[in-house]
Amino acid sequence: MDIAEALTDSTAPRKYWYALKKRKIELSTICRQLKLKAQDGKYYKTDVVDDARSL
Repeated sequence: MDIAEALTDSTAPRKYWYALKKRKIELSTICRQLKLKAQDGKYYKTDVVDDARSL
């Protein structure tokens, strides 16, 4: 969400990212959700990108 907010100046970055993934189906193929540890010590599903095509 931080990147979506910084790049778009969106006031609702979570909604923006969700809408973008629905419009651009290729994002769904390279984005996965992994449980990553947050600052509060809990694990939350977080969108991550692995674009192996660029290697």
